[in-house]
Amino acid sequence: EFLSAWWPRLSPGGWLIVHSTVTNAMTRAWLEKMRARCTGTAVPEDKLKDGLGFEFREMSFLEPHKNYQNSCSVFQKRPEGWGEPVHTMYP
Repeated sequence: EFLSAWWPRLSPGGWLIVHSTVTNAMTRAWLEKMRARCTGTAVPEDKLKDGLGFEFREMSFLEPHKNYQNSCSVFQKRPEGWGEPVHTMYP
C-alpha cells in the first residue's frame, strides 16, 4: 500500500529507499517479488495491481557489522524512454 500511494508522486529518475529488506524473512519475500518484476520474470498480474509495473531498477545494500535492521534497498523510477541527462561531451 505504501508504494502504491507514493510511487505515482515520485518523479522519473527519483529514488525510493526501503529499510531492512535483505535479511528479514517478511521483507525479503517482498524484495524477491520486486526483483522478479524488475527482471521480467514476475507474473503479469503482479506488475499491474499496484501501479509500479516494471518501471524501476533496484539495488540492495547489506550492513554486515549489524545483526538487525542491517540492510536497505534503493529503487529508482525509470519509465520507458527516460534517461539521465547528458551535461558534458568530454570527461
